[in-house]
Amino acid sequence: MEVVKKEYAEVKVYNPLEVEIDFDFIAEIKDYLLFAKDSYLSFELVKEDKSDVYRLEYKKEPFYVKHYSYKSFNKIAKRFFRGAYGVKNLKTAVKLLAAGINAVQPIATLVYKRNFLFVDSIFIMKEVEGFDLYDYLAENNFSYQFKRKLIIKLAKLWAELYNNKFLHKDPNLFNLFINWDNGDFNLSLVDIDNIYKLPFIPKKLVVKNLFKFNERLIVNCNELGLELGKKELLLFCTELVDALQWDNIDLKSFIDQVIKGTKARLKRKQKEHLWYKYSN
Repeated sequence: MEVVKKEYAEVKVYNPLEVEIDFDFIAEIKDYLLFAKDSYLSFELVKEDKSDVYRLEYKKEPFYVKHYSYKSFNKIAKRFFRGAYGVKNLKTAVKLLAAGINAVQPIATLVYKRNFLFVDSIFIMKEVEGFDLYDYLAENNFSYQFKRKLIIKLAKLWAELYNNKFLHKDPNLFNLFINWDNGDFNLSLVDIDNIYKLPFIPKKLVVKNLFKFNERLIVNCNELGLELGKKELLLFCTELVDALQWDNIDLKSFIDQVIKGTKARLKRKQKEHLWYKYSN
């Protein structure tokens, strides 16, 4: 999918070529978020962090809108060299979908330059059906068969990312949605701020990224009171290696590296005690 750009009423609008833009919808979002004008749409603030996330409905269809308005020097410097965050995320979503990876459906990004330093960007996407995976696991009982299937699907999803040269720098259960369909479930990437498309991904970078993934997974499962054992780690690594498009992978060596790095990361985070639950 190609991304196109056009000028519209003080903002630049970026959108996938295949997406037909409704400029009445764009105008309502622009006026409300950038110029504090009243809107007949109901903007529900659902998250207020590094960016503000709103949910709204337009013509009976649900959307999420992410407003980036950074004022810190660090964020301004990053934006100056990398471009607007909303545009980066739009392009990332387009590339993920083109690679066949389940992710948010992008509609458009609006970019408004307040002055030389301050640039706002607004990323508009369709609502992803399903549930936050962290909350879903917290609120539901599930069988060993489900847990096994979930681990396999996580491994295959992460292999798809690596095979297509994507690196997720903030991997955790909050950034995934689970959606049930005809008795089976799919996983989708919903918060893509920290996913980057790279020219190539060395094996060492993949292993290092898995240290973070496992550490976050261990912490998430501990918070949820879920049992996570060594056999689950072995299953994840085995399925991941099987799906990776690499030659001559020594599974035992790969697992040993992941275990060693995960333990070291937990120790740095002063959460080494969680490893003993994980390694039984």
